[in-house]
Amino acid sequence: MTLENWYYESNEEIKERAGIALGSLKINLTIISLVSVLISFFMVSNIYTGLFISRKIEFGILLSIGGTKLNNFFLFLILSVFMGFIGGSIGVYLGVTISNQNLVKTVSTLTDTMQIESYNDYPIEIILYGISLSIFGSIVSALFNAIKAYNILPIELLRDRDQLTTNFPFILSKHAILVISLFLILLGFFIGNIKIEKQILPGLAGVGFVIFGFVTLNYILIPYIINGIEKLTKNINLSPSFYMGIKEVGMESWKNGLIVSTIMLSTSLVFTLSTLTSSYQTSLKHWIADENKSDFSLINEEKLNSGEPGVPIDLFETLKSKTIFLDVEPFYINPKLTLNGKFFTLHVLNFPESLDKNRILVSKNLCFLEKICKGDSITLTTEKKGPVTLEIQEEKEHFFSERGTILMDFQLFKQLYTIEFLNSIRLTLKKDKNYHDGYHLIHNISKEYGLIHLDQIKLGELYLQGMDQVFSVLDTLKITAIAISVLSLITSIFYYVKEKSRILAGLKAIGMSLSQLYFLLFYQILFLVTTGITSGIVNSLILSPIVVYGINRNAFGWDLAFTFPVHFVAKLPIIIPIFSAFITIIPFYFVSRMKISKELNYE
Repeated sequence: MTLENWYYESNEEIKERAGIALGSLKINLTIISLVSVLISFFMVSNIYTGLFISRKIEFGILLSIGGTKLNNFFLFLILSVFMGFIGGSIGVYLGVTISNQNLVKTVSTLTDTMQIESYNDYPIEIILYGISLSIFGSIVSALFNAIKAYNILPIELLRDRDQLTTNFPFILSKHAILVISLFLILLGFFIGNIKIEKQILPGLAGVGFVIFGFVTLNYILIPYIINGIEKLTKNINLSPSFYMGIKEVGMESWKNGLIVSTIMLSTSLVFTLSTLTSSYQTSLKHWIADENKSDFSLINEEKLNSGEPGVPIDLFETLKSKTIFLDVEPFYINPKLTLNGKFFTLHVLNFPESLDKNRILVSKNLCFLEKICKGDSITLTTEKKGPVTLEIQEEKEHFFSERGTILMDFQLFKQLYTIEFLNSIRLTLKKDKNYHDGYHLIHNISKEYGLIHLDQIKLGELYLQGMDQVFSVLDTLKITAIAISVLSLITSIFYYVKEKSRILAGLKAIGMSLSQLYFLLFYQILFLVTTGITSGIVNSLILSPIVVYGINRNAFGWDLAFTFPVHFVAKLPIIIPIFSAFITIIPFYFVSRMKISKELNYE
């Protein structure tokens, strides 16, 4: 055995190649993770707001018995550190456990399930980083309420509500903040779509500006939306529960702005992810239709997952002699073609007569990323002729490789390289021949050589299935985002019931029925959910182009076909009321069991 044909890769080279191979997933997961952390931040901030409201009398008591404002401040911060540590530890444990259960892992042609299952060790720095991030996020989330705890007065013992601390004390006027919010959104959209190859920082900055602009916009717009609803419905005989419900939302615009922002981010994440995956699917379908117009493709199923060629070259020569076929086309892939010290993908196929078969093509993303474009020349080290310089005759939109693709004619490839196996053979039947006879011949040949045959539909399904496997983890993140929003909403309404228990008990005492109380809660939840989802849809309409045309374009050079899930938006007018009615059951359960005598007892 000789080692002259072996190639040695260092540990760093293997990691770099794996990182490039899953680059799109890695970058998109980074963006999604940042948004998910932000969603959690708003949810935790909302929880701390509810915690402060439910404990503000106790802070007043501490001041009355000799405590200091600084004691209250650090008491809240210490609580946040403790909760952040506990939550982070539980989160890391659940994350490691779920990862090891193979529930949300992805596979590709370079990483199969068995290979991924061997990666069971998590570096200690990753675990510490996760817990530290949880503690830091918890402190930041609690900081505003810690300041409120510092500024609290002993008179809180006598108040049901502190009118001075229900809303966030912005220094600027609401009109100024409205203008700044809109400016940040427009600025983020502009920066996010700047095209700079291999740079995702403009996209990330754009996403940050847009999100921050929408968060402040949600807080500012709540009173305006409520006033608009009141004006539109003033001539309509609506129930008192409706007006009381939306009035209560307006009186706590900062706290409810957090809820709306949480729902907005979750909705935006779901729609942006759906847009991203739909855009990938649409682009992949277009690529399949443009690249492969044959009736059938012969492939080696055993070699498919590894990406290695497995169809014998002599079968190609045999099929060319069959008169039943209009066209027999070879297809070969080399995912590790070395050029200028980097790995690129080589596609070998039959060029049409309109192209010069002694020159090559490059994908548009290779031109964008590496500046190797039409009219340039590249030098390849070949097996048969050594270094060969080839001219690029054209650029082609080629949705396949994240690194860039070089396309070469099959006859030219045979002159430069030795080939024993193909990745597939594409077969097109003559229209005047019997389809059944052609299919029967292909079936027998496939069986004889241990291959499988796929028509256009099955081939497309195979490509889409591979893409879905790689991006399957995104579906889990969608569910997680929705769950966080629901938890935030339930927590907020629960604290509302606790804070307003005396008011709700008083309403029951003066004759308000349980159905009226239910609708009082329902209209609040309906308003928050509708506002949050609407804001999230608008937010995703701005973020999705940044992710598709900004971040993915800069990182991989692809011009994806933008596809927004409009069909799902059309279903929301039905889903939102049903969802709100279901969520309302939870706080209503506590209200229905509320004892009037106990809640109205001030002793």
